[in-house]
Amino acid sequence: MSNTNTEKKVSACSVTIEDRTYTVSEVSQIIIDILSYTSGQSEFNNLKYSAADVYWVLNDLLRYINNRMEGEFRLQNLKKGTWQVRYENQKKAERLSAQQQGKKKRETANYIEKLTGKRPPWA
Repeated sequence: MSNTNTEKKVSACSVTIEDRTYTVSEVSQIIIDILSYTSGQSEFNNLKYSAADVYWVLNDLLRYINNRMEGEFRLQNLKKGTWQVRYENQKKAERLSAQQQGKKKRETANYIEKLTGKRPPWA
């Protein structure tokens, strides 16, 4: 009998995902609804999540989001064990990428010059 009651409780959360596109706020609301419902059922399971579990779930979620929108969300380490979600718009991300590429180019040119004694023409 208790199994039937559990099945009724589990089926009480009705989330219908149709074949259409969703905005970020709609997806967020669906996630909130599911997490709220799951949290309400937690009396059946006392599973706990570590800080590392939470970090990797957020990291994977942000990577998924970044592949579908301009700019970049990332977890920034503020101090040991403390993280903050940061957003960098597309222009800032492009500028940082160009700076990193320039730095690698200079390092490569310096290495070639060290090995051969000549600076490459593209450096």
